[in-house]
Formats: sequence, structure tokens, C-alpha cells
Amino acid sequence: MAFSSHLGAAVGQRGRTGAPVTGEKVEAAVATPYTATHALEMAAANIPNPSKAHYGGEDAWFTLSNRGKGDSFAVADGVGGWGESDVNPGEYSALFVETAKSFMKECAKIGKSQGTKEFPLAIQAALNAGHQAARIPGSTTACIAELQGDVLVCANVGDSGMIVARNGRVVQRTTPQQHFFDCPLQFGAYPEYVDATDDASDAQILRTAVEAGDVIVMASDGLWDNVYEEEVLELLPTSPKDVAGAAEAIANLAFEHSQDEWWESPYCENAIEEGLDLPWWEKLATFSFDEGRFELGKLRGGKQDDITVVVAYVKETPRGGVAGAVSGAKAMLGGGDEDGGGSAVPLGQEEEAAEEEAAPEAREWISRWRNAFTGATNGRRSG
Repeated sequence: MAFSSHLGAAVGQRGRTGAPVTGEKVEAAVATPYTATHALEMAAANIPNPSKAHYGGEDAWFTLSNRGKGDSFAVADGVGGWGESDVNPGEYSALFVETAKSFMKECAKIGKSQGTKEFPLAIQAALNAGHQAARIPGSTTACIAELQGDVLVCANVGDSGMIVARNGRVVQRTTPQQHFFDCPLQFGAYPEYVDATDDASDAQILRTAVEAGDVIVMASDGLWDNVYEEEVLELLPTSPKDVAGAAEAIANLAFEHSQDEWWESPYCENAIEEGLDLPWWEKLATFSFDEGRFELGKLRGGKQDDITVVVAYVKETPRGGVAGAVSGAKAMLGGGDEDGGGSAVPLGQEEEAAEEEAAPEAREWISRWRNAFTGATNGRRSG
């Protein structure tokens, strides 16, 4: 994400400051048990901006597969403007996503979509968890989704985004959220954390009834700024086994467009609509003839950026499906590794091992959330 961070605008518009979240705010809300009528087959592909490839780029993502009982995925795009202050934006997005993933793992572990008192919706609470844990310089956009039976629930802050496709057409899409052109809403922290940036309460929430065969594409703006929806639709998988190839094909097309200085990209089209076209003398200097017609030059070219694409294929589950294993994640500090395919380790054991490796900020927040949930559950049982 190449634009500058603009947390000052967020503070000015919201006009609020405050202390970080306290234990009292992390209270359990009503939980929704997962019904595994459908599941997601997921794969991710990432191509860093060539200028940032040496440190892994600034995007982060995860996929969490549990055979329909807690399937979720997310993409976060660190704001590149922090590089001007000698801050690696990828560290912020990685910690943010690591914490959100840990939150969703807890939901899968208990078999319920469980939020907090402040954010009853689990995915929105996961965004808040990531925001509260990432108390380092930086900022990020984030998009997260969870499958609840035959309903996909999505929360989006900023200009990463998602489409849901059925039979070759888009039936649902997120809307980019911006303060102004090229400055999206973003979670963030100053060098000294203040609760004054955009946050989980700003998320666009979408609920979509899905069917077997539907395909979800979630991506950072490195895709959406370079590739049109019609092009994405042409590369969608036709079966669950094709998701990895589709994710790679879509990411590769985005990279190809991003390197093309003559590509009339969605990013440039949007810039022109915002009145940011070339000045008149550059239009004259870059004129061309198209099929014998004189045309003034215009703003064009791909937008070089990190590109992350997650493709999820909706499939029906066997009757009475049970919890399975966790697969896929890129949410480790410093870039980290992406987990390989499926695992035979039971979800609870895998989560305990992962929590030991998690950053202290993530462990602290998840521990308070778990204790709050356990206390509320015990209270209901005893009451």
C-alpha cells in the first residue's frame, strides 16, 4: 500500500482519545454454535512489491479451516507511508493478523462464534483484538470473514476487500472505505498508543447466504487497484481442488498489470474520476492515434504494490461433520512462514502450541478474552 498514513485525519474526524482496552471491556457476549452445513476450501497467494520483497512486503493474511466449524480468513495491508519514518509497516499488519487469527482459533476451539460485550460479532471482535494488541508504530487496513453454516459474515475496514461470485457473476462485494482518495480507513497506533484511530466499530459488515459452488475472493488493494472484476471472474476455480491455482493465477495477473506502464488500471480510472488526471500539457505531449483517431494522453499505468489473494470455494460438508485441523497462515512477526496444507494435529493441541509462540501482546489479549468467556459460561451454567 503506497499511500501515506493519515491518522491525523482520523483523529480529527473522530475527535476522541482514550486509554487502551481494559479487562473489564473484554466480556463475553452471546455465542452462536457453528453448524457445519458448508465448509471452505481455501488457498492464498502473495507477491510482494519488488521494491519490498527483501523483507517480505507489508501484507499479512491467514486462512483457518475447521471443516465448517469456524472456517475463517483475513487479509491486512500495512500502510507503506510509515516507511518514511523508518518503520516497517509489515510488522504492524503481521502482529494485527496474528492476534485476529488467534481470536478466531479460540472460536473454532470452543465450537462457537463468540464475540465480546463491546463487539458481539466474532469477526469484528477479532479486528478489535488485533488493534488492541498491535501497540507498535504502524497502521493497516483489514478484511476478515467467517462462515457460519450457509452464511458468510464479513467485516471490512479500508480498501482491502472481498467479492462473492456465483455462476460467473458477483453477488456480493465490499465497498472501499476512504477518508479521501488513496487514504483508506485504517487501524493504527502512534509510537505511543492512543485509541484515536479508525477501529472495529467503523467496519462495513456484510452477511451473504452462500451455496455450494460459490467462490469468495478476498485481497489487498494490490489486486483491486490493478485488475477489474471481470478479469477476476474469468480465473475463478471450478472445483475445490483448483483454489490454489486460481489464487496464483489472479495474483500473477495483478502483478503483470502492476508492471505495465500503459495499462489503464482501475486505480488510474478512479484517480481520473477524482480529478487527478494529467495536466493539459502532458496530455498534449502524450497524445496518440487509436484506429486513426487522435486521442489526448491520460493518466495510465499499473500500481506497484504488494499483492495478496485468498480464494475460498464453498462446499457442502458430509452430514454430521466434525471439527478438523487448522491450515494455512501468514501472520508471523517479521514476515514469518506460511503453514503448509492440512494438519493431523487436533485443533485444541495445535492452538496451545501456537499460543506459546505468539507475541506477548496477542497472548495477553486472548488470555483475557478466554477468561471472560469461561467466567460468563460458568455463570450461566450455575445460574
